[in-house]
Amino acid sequence: MRTAPRALSAADQLRLGVGTALYQYDDTGKKNGLGRLTRLTLPHATFDMTYTARGQVEEQRRQLSLVPWPGASLATTLREKTAYNALGQVAKVEHADASGSGTGTVTVTEYDERGLPARLKAGGRVAEIGCGVGWSSISLARGFPRVRIDGVDVDRTSIKQARRNAEEAGLADRIAFHLAPAEEAPLTGPYDLVTAFECLHDMAYPGKALRRMRELAGPDGAVLVADEAVGDGLEENRNFIGRLNYNFSVLHCLPQALVYPDAAGTGTVLGPATLRAYAEDAGFQRVEVLPIENPLWRFYRLTP
Repeated sequence: MRTAPRALSAADQLRLGVGTALYQYDDTGKKNGLGRLTRLTLPHATFDMTYTARGQVEEQRRQLSLVPWPGASLATTLREKTAYNALGQVAKVEHADASGSGTGTVTVTEYDERGLPARLKAGGRVAEIGCGVGWSSISLARGFPRVRIDGVDVDRTSIKQARRNAEEAGLADRIAFHLAPAEEAPLTGPYDLVTAFECLHDMAYPGKALRRMRELAGPDGAVLVADEAVGDGLEENRNFIGRLNYNFSVLHCLPQALVYPDAAGTGTVLGPATLRAYAEDAGFQRVEVLPIENPLWRFYRLTP
């Protein structure tokens, strides 16, 4: 087992708490001295991964501290197991929390040779807005060996780390990372898929970011947004997840966005009604909540 400690970027330290990230690898499919990632340890979370014979993630266990400060004892364990079809595409996802009360299964729509997975499998283009240190882009590039990806982020340290991560994963020839605000993404479309994972609520100008994403997707591209699984109003969020996200919002997400002039001031608690209003103002014709069950995040498909 290989262990590789690295310092977190300033942006990630603000999100996760000051500390280091510890990466553990096995010796399978080594590139640049590293194999498959089997454990990622962050200041307040641990991720353990196992793989199928084809090298795809089969099971992931997440140990999360739900109180983000040192010495906190409140934690939960989430388990996610993925099954694949003969084409190597995700067919079913089973998930559960430690108590079993969150158990559920999501069956993915049958593979469509004319749909988005086929386009990516054939060598499509992906733009990831708010890419951070690049792990989502790297995962997509591994899942679709012909796809080309452009990641965009406003944080210089994150972009530098993303480039290092892609290089170490042996994917720098298919992934490029760009330093720019989301609304000024220096890319040329159209893209088959444009994503924004867990970042729209942090943006000072989410409406402008969505408009730029629509432009990049063109008339036939797909836009996928993942953000907090919260309600639209205070009464709907009088629960643990709601209170947790209101704390995140007041302590970090909202103030860091409000330093920009005329910022939207969305905050962490971005509910579906607000996201739909942003999307409609940006020119999207349809906003669909996808049937992906997750205790923390909600997934949206936006149609240009």
